[in-house]
Amino acid sequence: MRLLPKLFRWGMKCMAICFILSMYQTVEASQLDKLRNIIESKHYFMKYTVEMGFTQSASIKHQLQSGMVMGGNIQIGNAPDEYVLQYIIVCDGDKIYAEQSMGEESARCYLQQGDQVFEFNRFTPRELEKPLYMSTYGRSNKIAARQRVKADEEARYGSPYMERIINALFPYKEKNDFELLYHEDGSGFTEDGLRYFDLKAEKSQGEGLDVIRYYFDGDCLVKISHASAFKYQEKTEVNRVVINITNFSEIPNQSYLTLPKELKVIS
Repeated sequence: MRLLPKLFRWGMKCMAICFILSMYQTVEASQLDKLRNIIESKHYFMKYTVEMGFTQSASIKHQLQSGMVMGGNIQIGNAPDEYVLQYIIVCDGDKIYAEQSMGEESARCYLQQGDQVFEFNRFTPRELEKPLYMSTYGRSNKIAARQRVKADEEARYGSPYMERIINALFPYKEKNDFELLYHEDGSGFTEDGLRYFDLKAEKSQGEGLDVIRYYFDGDCLVKISHASAFKYQEKTEVNRVVINITNFSEIPNQSYLTLPKELKVIS
């Protein structure tokens, strides 16, 4: 009879542990689901930078253990501003603005309004008091719209790197022959308290590897690291992309979704 109270206490402890674990998994899932919901809503404002790196090593295991794959012990992140790609993305349904720049003096801009697309450049030389806008084609302030095509879907994310990383969150969507399917592959915390989780590609050959790590500060996405590795001439080549999210909001900034007044639309 004395055994029954002990079994009861042991059972209650097990139930408490299971409850805590389930709550932990729910928090993790809610972060991923919230990100997916924002992307699928097609209403968001995002600023981010892209840095790329490349290394060679005898094994992927060494890359993982040293932290090099996920950008831990590498020089990525210390590149001068003029070598870092910067993006601004505004999505409000079928209205999309995408901007790519390297440094502060010039930017390539894309504006989609329904089925119409405008492409132009913005120049901000230090000697000028205000930006100078020119059509991408023609080098003047006169701009004509073109029809939207399927390739314009990439503009929703700003760059092919971000497009691939975002699409990895939706394994149930139709993929082409060149896209990989990813599954969740662990999670944890960084030393500075950021929550992260990994997605790993299902297709891996030999020592092949393709991993995406998403970092959250609370519910806010702040950084993404992507590493892909493959064997080449007895060495492992590792390509890395680090995306730093400097601003991510569910509220589109409407000021970007109209053409600058300096541009004149022609038919």
